[in-house]
Amino acid sequence: MSDSGYKIMSIVLKNNFPTIYGNKNNTPITIFVPQDEAIRIEDLTKFDYQVVMSKVDKESFDSGSLSDDSKLTTCDRGKFVLLITEVPKTGYPSINGIRITDWNIYNDGNILVHGVEDFFYYKDSRDTKSRRTNPPENFESFYPKGKKFVIVDVDNIAKAVWNAGYKAMAMIIEFQLTEIIPYGHIKKFNRGDGDPNQLFVFNNNTITVFAPPDEAIRTDDWIKLEYQVVTSRVDKESFDSGSISEGSFLNTSHCYGDKIQVSEVPKGTDYPSINNVKIKEWDIYNDGHVLVHGVEDFFSL
Repeated sequence: MSDSGYKIMSIVLKNNFPTIYGNKNNTPITIFVPQDEAIRIEDLTKFDYQVVMSKVDKESFDSGSLSDDSKLTTCDRGKFVLLITEVPKTGYPSINGIRITDWNIYNDGNILVHGVEDFFYYKDSRDTKSRRTNPPENFESFYPKGKKFVIVDVDNIAKAVWNAGYKAMAMIIEFQLTEIIPYGHIKKFNRGDGDPNQLFVFNNNTITVFAPPDEAIRTDDWIKLEYQVVTSRVDKESFDSGSISEGSFLNTSHCYGDKIQVSEVPKGTDYPSINNVKIKEWDIYNDGHVLVHGVEDFFSL
């Protein structure tokens, strides 16, 4: 998928697939994915509406087993049903008014992936009245006693990174950030429909995330967000003041405590480098507790 112009959706699929495909009977499923340029970050909260729990392919339409007004059940337990809205004599059919654009981006017989023009579901049509904006009651009992904390909305971080042009990294942050920060999320509770994606930062700590651009994303980088996250404040002022200098080590959020090293701090206005990867943009996001800077590539260890 990432080689066919569907890089962002390939990241979404990688992070969601174990959840959506809890299928022990090897029943075929069909996933409909928009290309990167069609994606808005708010659409991705309903990825399960893009997954149909049956086989949908060109042959289904050619044979007449699927036709106008046929219904397709999605993987959200039937809460949202897709409707085939057009089956032209030539060209691609449409589902929920959205045209299929590519057949068989991936097809192994059990999992089929097709390209579509857009998402089948939109945030502006969703009922947001019941959205929970606070943590569950008594959540403090699940964290270390005596530790003060702040709550940061990960959606706001992801949106800022997305809007700055780092769309793939925004998705990685959205799906992984709370998982790699110690006590970063409420493990006792599952995030339900409409629940906020919140990060808990303890003891007035600061987290710094270094975001590579979309073109630097490779399929083997998706599990490496922990190497892009430093568990302390790293900003322009840290270098200007000399508190961080060449040779300084920075602790990452990796579970084994791996470190990255400041490899160059040039004089003047040029950007410093970490693990020989240059910082190229300061403060894509900065709320005082979480900072995100742009870098040229992933840090290699």
